[in-house]
Amino acid sequence: MSDRDPSSPYADKIAGRLAVHSRVGLIDVRDGSLGSRHSPMNLFPEINHGHSWVEWRPKQGPARTFGFWRIDPDGLGPGFRRDVEFIFGWKGVANRSMCVTWEQEVTLTQVVIDLLNRHESGELRWTKETTSSFIAAAIWNDTTGEALQSCGLEYDHHWTLAISIRRANSIDARRRQEVELDW
Repeated sequence: MSDRDPSSPYADKIAGRLAVHSRVGLIDVRDGSLGSRHSPMNLFPEINHGHSWVEWRPKQGPARTFGFWRIDPDGLGPGFRRDVEFIFGWKGVANRSMCVTWEQEVTLTQVVIDLLNRHESGELRWTKETTSSFIAAAIWNDTTGEALQSCGLEYDHHWTLAISIRRANSIDARRRQEVELDW
């Protein structure tokens, strides 16, 4: 029986599904598409870049994305934005999702409102330390209680988050396999 089964004892405790995505590679800034070739010296219009965001899919209501942008993706300037990733139709190269309880949804809402307020007040600005992967990991970690990493010494933030997501997914897969073997 899964959380998606209406007869499940957990079905009434699930508010929706939260996902974290990290997209790394060469991105064409003209249209947001992932490039397939390197431009000379990685100069404009294709740049070596990444982007990370969270996606919230409540049981009822529309899906939302939350991302932190260094560039101006929608004509409103750089910063914390909702639903921009839907415009580009982006998919992450590393993705993790889980069901979120009603209590966790309250935490998610508080975290997002705090980030929006900090952005609007000018307190939250894009820096080398405060990137989209840092913000996505913070939202995910605060909501789920997990500890995905977004900062690393040898990797850029998007790669670090992608590796952390894949590592967490691998651990979950091993746990599921161990449970299946115990039967």
